[in-house]
Amino acid sequence: MKLLITSDYPLKNNKPIQDYLNATVPIEATKIAFIDPYPRKRTKHYKTFRDQFIDYGFHHIEYFGLRKKLTKESIEDLVRYEIAYLLGGTPQTILTQIKKSGFKSFIPEYNNTCGIIISASGSSMALSKNFSLFKLFRSPVEETVRTYDDMKGLELIPYEILPHYERYDESFIEKIKIYSQRVNTEIYGLYDGSALIYDRGKTTPVGKGIKVVKGKVKGVRS
Repeated sequence: MKLLITSDYPLKNNKPIQDYLNATVPIEATKIAFIDPYPRKRTKHYKTFRDQFIDYGFHHIEYFGLRKKLTKESIEDLVRYEIAYLLGGTPQTILTQIKKSGFKSFIPEYNNTCGIIISASGSSMALSKNFSLFKLFRSPVEETVRTYDDMKGLELIPYEILPHYERYDESFIEKIKIYSQRVNTEIYGLYDGSALIYDRGKTTPVGKGIKVVKGKVKGVRS
């Protein structure tokens, strides 16, 4: 299993990610499980994203909601899909639904396949080490640091993710630098249209991003 951690895939301007997928999977034959990790069905999101997947050449996209507890049979069904796509949203809500629905038990099953889990935006944060950066949007650094242990993600990747990096101003970037020093964490900021591939402990950038370690920011790109 590989993780493809994205900012806004499959929306437009994701050519580097699509080029990677074109070289990795047989697009027309690949089946996508479109997983909506919210307590209500987001029909409009599904239609928009499904149409974008079709524009990229995919033909087999099926909706899966996490509103109810997954059965053993539904987990076995999900494992048959070559790509499991997690729609974004609020990381806390996503994480809650992942746990309540039993989707968390799907991950080790999928880990034994050659499948790809693709996450977007808030789902990328939920799969990470911690999603306190979401709180940092609206809270001071001190408050965010104080509640750090309450914002643990699924820890499928050993660092934190900041999607939509190009949307933030310098004052917020300064907060991130201070925060990274206070909690001694590693952060990857993803521009829209970019991603990280995480495979067996190795991280490879796709497109453009940044990395923050101990208050220092440096660019990363494929």
